[in-house]
Amino acid sequence: MPTTIQEEKAHLRRTMLLERDRLSPDLRRQMSRQITASLCTMTFWSAASSILLYASVRGEVDTHGLITDSLKRPASVILPRVDKNAAKLLLYRILSWNDLAPGPFGIPEPRDGQCTLISPDTIDCAVIPGIAFDMTGARIGYGKGYYDRLLAELNAPTAGLCFEHQLVGHIPCESHDRRVHMIITEKRIIYCDGYQKD
Repeated sequence: MPTTIQEEKAHLRRTMLLERDRLSPDLRRQMSRQITASLCTMTFWSAASSILLYASVRGEVDTHGLITDSLKRPASVILPRVDKNAAKLLLYRILSWNDLAPGPFGIPEPRDGQCTLISPDTIDCAVIPGIAFDMTGARIGYGKGYYDRLLAELNAPTAGLCFEHQLVGHIPCESHDRRVHMIITEKRIIYCDGYQKD
């Protein structure tokens, strides 16, 4: 049995990734459409002039359609780029899919020197990936801490996207871990820790 928080997280990460990988591509696409459709009905999303998204990979909630649709809006579309030297995510505005190229972890990210750098405090809303979430908004990612450091810099509403089966009863947290304000699954929207519904 896991005995430390790090071991608990690693065990939960492995278990949830196996569960996520069992989804058929068709079911994943269908549920992803339901999740992103729910997001698009929310006031904080439709009113935002600067939105932070992520380019989905490896069985995550599919955000490719969401990015394509968002690029048609007057809002600025922002995606993260990994800075491995600083161990953080840098945010850049993109104007099209042509602005993206695979980064060090194989995730599509803004091309170096081609996009405009954006300060985290100018983001109006942020969509955050995760391998697992609990009802308090605690999350587990891939274990590098990039999103925890980014969440600490954001002043915007944050929405974690996940499939219903990625919700767990409790995620062990450390002092550096950061929560999201809400979680959107194919079945419901969960407002975490007293965050006010928009």
